[in-house]
Amino acid sequence: MAVVLAATELTAPAAGFATPHRIALASLSDDVRVLGLVEGPLPPVGSQVIVELRDGRYVCRAAPGPAGREERGEGESPGTG
Repeated sequence: MAVVLAATELTAPAAGFATPHRIALASLSDDVRVLGLVEGPLPPVGSQVIVELRDGRYVCRAAPGPAGREERGEGESPGTG
């Protein structure tokens, strides 16, 4: 498990990357930080994600259950909940 420190969506990524291209900076244990591709919706800052190494790239996906979601719920933007 890792905690999301920052996440963004690139609407005009470099050639060879899908659009939109989502990336997240996540903190693993011992304060090791990785920048990974996001699988699925963009995770909110402070949420927990699972980080896997696939084909030489880190991939982040939401942790199952409440650990991967904020109280306002998935899919809601800040300030709307």
